[in-house]
Amino acid sequence: MRPDVGVYVHVPWCERVCPYCDFAVVAARAVPHEREERYVDALVAELDARRERFEGRALASLYLGGGTPSLLRAASVARIADAVRAAFPPEDPPEITLEVNPSSLERARLPGFRAAGVDRVSLGAQSFDDATLKRLGRAHRADAVYSTLDAIRAAGFR
Repeated sequence: MRPDVGVYVHVPWCERVCPYCDFAVVAARAVPHEREERYVDALVAELDARRERFEGRALASLYLGGGTPSLLRAASVARIADAVRAAFPPEDPPEITLEVNPSSLERARLPGFRAAGVDRVSLGAQSFDDATLKRLGRAHRADAVYSTLDAIRAAGFR
């Protein structure tokens, strides 16, 4: 078996839908617990249903994008990561990336994401200029990008 599979999991919720965004997203500042559970249950069921088709494929990386996957609870991220690793048993620990937005990241969740296996964070910083961020319809300003990056580093992400 060789690590030859990169898996992308789309999380369809975002604090707001930016005018330039073409992804399938639903505006939600917080994801209701029951809806989050149903979503994760559906992902796990889909992986289980198709497991035979994945036979012999090893996981190299898992990317949780969207939307804003950091709106999920760490336990949900862990369940998704566990299900993907079970479907594509890795030979070596896979890289697991989680997208975050400066305007909606609950910094207290960062240690839980690390414990869930996330070892890489993709920070949505489309610009470091406030006027450009406003034109893009972003909910944050440049100083939030820097403070979020500081929080990510403080949580142990390199």
